[in-house]
Amino acid sequence: MQDLKNQIASIRSEMTRSLEQAGSPFLPILIKNWKRYETCVLFLLREVPDIKNLTICDYGCGHPYMLHILKKLGLHVIGFEPYATEDEWATARTLNVDSIYFSKPEDVSSYDLVILVDVIEHISVPHFFMLDMQKLMNKGGQIFISTPNVLRIDMYINFLLRRTGHPNPIHTFATMENNYTHHQREFTMNELHFLFRKYDFKPVTSYVQKTVDRDAIRKYYKSGPKSIPGRIYEGFKDFLIYLFPNSFANNLLFLAKENFVK
Repeated sequence: MQDLKNQIASIRSEMTRSLEQAGSPFLPILIKNWKRYETCVLFLLREVPDIKNLTICDYGCGHPYMLHILKKLGLHVIGFEPYATEDEWATARTLNVDSIYFSKPEDVSSYDLVILVDVIEHISVPHFFMLDMQKLMNKGGQIFISTPNVLRIDMYINFLLRRTGHPNPIHTFATMENNYTHHQREFTMNELHFLFRKYDFKPVTSYVQKTVDRDAIRKYYKSGPKSIPGRIYEGFKDFLIYLFPNSFANNLLFLAKENFVK
């Protein structure tokens, strides 16, 4: 396991150098989300049998950081981003994954494993999306979800400050120009189980985990709570997550298997 972690860390260093040399303004996305990417990769390699022999689709991959990591680990993976921007294509070219990065539905087929990292919370109408997921699955295929935990401690605090349980403040919601850029609906773990069972997926395993690396974020952005009250506040949140990880941790990891008649 330590050798694998070292390999993933080496991939991170290589990605960081490539993005810095290209002058990419999107390196902060990698830094901010790295702990989540690493956690997802370790989860997949641990929980998905024979993963190196499976065909994989990283669906809704945006800036293709996960795609690059999985490719460097020797997995048979393609990336699909239906709303790919020129900035995301530029990242794909910088990381040399543009040959396996697609944005047209006709360029994808069906796969043994579909990965949705920070995707499902952007879906406003799940019915047609879930039917599309069924079409993407090979017989006996699996689907992996990483998504924010709506019960994370930050949401409780937002509720107290904004008096709303929605993931976005009203001024953000009121100026949305599409149904996919911002979070539309966040989930509890029980809700994820319900949603996928409804569309005939069989849950395999799931975890609630902390995937935030505040030190890395502060080091890159050169920001963060430097005051004593700010540090006490962050420490209090970490203490609550330590005591109640299944209630307050920030991220849900969910793996399900297709269980429908094709």
